[in-house]
Amino acid sequence: MHAKLILESMIPYVIKAIRIMPLKIEDPDLLYNYYFQNMIVLTIGLMEETTNLYKDTINEIEEILNLI
Repeated sequence: MHAKLILESMIPYVIKAIRIMPLKIEDPDLLYNYYFQNMIVLTIGLMEETTNLYKDTINEIEEILNLI
């Protein structure tokens, strides 16, 4: 789900704004606009939430295993 969000939302901006080889910003206005910055902030928040959910799940599994 996250990969799909990133591929469909962010990658097109990155591809248009940054030349990969050689590494160079081709369109700074596109890369540094508020829309792209908002996508980055929201994606980071989503990744942090997911990481915390995975950590909580691992802790619960470990607790269950200890009870067994």
